[in-house]
This record gives sequence, structure tokens and C-alpha cells, in this order.
Amino acid sequence: MPIYQYKCRSCGEISELMLPIEQKDAMIICNSCNNSEMERQVSAPGLIKSGANAPGTTCCGRNERCETPACSTGDGCRRA
Repeated sequence: MPIYQYKCRSCGEISELMLPIEQKDAMIICNSCNNSEMERQVSAPGLIKSGANAPGTTCCGRNERCETPACSTGDGCRRA
């Protein structure tokens, strides 16, 4: 089920809702001010990374080495 982002035209609050595609244009109420004037936002699709890091990157996905202390020891990333 896709996640849609809506921005309140009154207070500017952004809400994320998981809705079936056929309900993406349903009336959405702002959680902050209860206004029904919500504008659907265009958002970039999320990508799920699985498996090993891309060649030439660190465990954090950076192209250069991390600042000290190093971000990983052994096989695990301490920032995760």
C-alpha cells in the first residue's frame, strides 16, 4: 500500500498516510488544526537497500572514509 504525503494549506503541517490507491483523493483532515484543505505532495519513491554495499563505498554508503572514529568495526555498522 503506498504512502502519500499531504500538506495542510492552513498550518503547513505535513502528514503521511498509508492509503489504498483508490482512496488517495479522499478527504483528509489535518491532525494539527482539523482543517480539510490538504494538498497531496509529490514525493520521491523510497528504495529499500538489501545485500552488500555498493563497491567502493563504506558501510554508511559514503564514497570516502568516515571521520574518526571509524563508523564500523568488523562486519557491523555502529551508526545503524
